[in-house]
Amino acid sequence: MQRIAIVGTTGSGKSVLAERLAPLLGAEHVELDALFWTAGWRPVLPELFRQRVEAATSGERWIVAGNYGQVRDLVWSRADTLIWLDYPLPLVLRRLALRTRGGVG
Repeated sequence: MQRIAIVGTTGSGKSVLAERLAPLLGAEHVELDALFWTAGWRPVLPELFRQRVEAATSGERWIVAGNYGQVRDLVWSRADTLIWLDYPLPLVLRRLALRTRGGVG
């Protein structure tokens, strides 16, 4: 496992898993949200987003957290491992509620 893509619904724990795995595997943690959103929660232009993702996934070891159809072709074609987090809806909703209140999911 050199290049890992982690996908799942909002609140499933993609970012947490990527943050924890990256140092264990000596991989860079790539957060797609950080590449997509600018100040004030404004999205970047699609071309810029693709360029950022292309640059972030050009290395040998990375873990990408996020679901963005606009760059799925880039991420999935370069990944050697796909982790799909698929938890029951009540668990995901509880995690989202805790995260929204500032707690840990």
